Amino acid sequence: MLTMSTHHLTFGPATSRLKWRGTPWIILLFILGGLIFQARGGRPLLQKDVALPTKEPPHRVWIIGDSITRGLHASSDGTTYRTRIFLALGERYPAQIYATFWQGVCTLGRLEQRWGQWPGRPDVLFLELGINDVSRNPNCPQIPEGQWAERYGAMLDRIRRDAPGVFIVVGTLPWPGWKRGTSRYQKALLYNEWIREAAQARDIPVADLWEAMEGRTELLSRPEEASAFPPAYRGDGFHPNDQGHRVIAETFLQAYWSQP
Repeated sequence: MLTMSTHHLTFGPATSRLKWRGTPWIILLFILGGLIFQARGGRPLLQKDVALPTKEPPHRVWIIGDSITRGLHASSDGTTYRTRIFLALGERYPAQIYATFWQGVCTLGRLEQRWGQWPGRPDVLFLELGINDVSRNPNCPQIPEGQWAERYGAMLDRIRRDAPGVFIVVGTLPWPGWKRGTSRYQKALLYNEWIREAAQARDIPVADLWEAMEGRTELLSRPEEASAFPPAYRGDGFHPNDQGHRVIAETFLQAYWSQP
């Protein structure tokens, strides 16, 4: 049975264990999901003619990030980047992923607070953070800029200690439409460099979301585009639209597949 909540997509009952007799239905679900995405004009995230590296199948996949991970401004839950990643990995490993989990945490400071509160630990973790740290969102706990790089690296170390063997993929900031030369644009470049340096020092692959999206305004939501998420959000020229979410998913998956 497939169970869903605002934070979980779990294969199996609440204990996150797979009922193996339901496996054919799970496989069918992923196939149908892929067909739906293609019917909406998108290409599949797993190309059948591309040789993918042999990797140990993950059983627990987590995605942690900010409001983009929550789904803004996708038109539906099914077109968010997190759902696209879950479906793509489920297609690749149809009977081996039995639990997926996602959570929106706003900033690095919030992740530090929340990490120890979640049950279980991932085999694979995709991490998307930084925009609210750069913009100093007043609704989120903030880390002094001078400490951010060190504490980001320390958070990666903490995740590895708590989840031995976890495969982490970190993302740079998704480009939110900030113009070149502005203070936020320049600060975003700095935070991106901190993310890359922390990942490189730990042999963690980086999904360069900024490079994949910068300057591509067609990937950003517009006011005439409604979002399926409460409270009746509409596009804002800041959060990605369905196209932008697809690019984020593809970039994360490319970074994931790039490592054996």
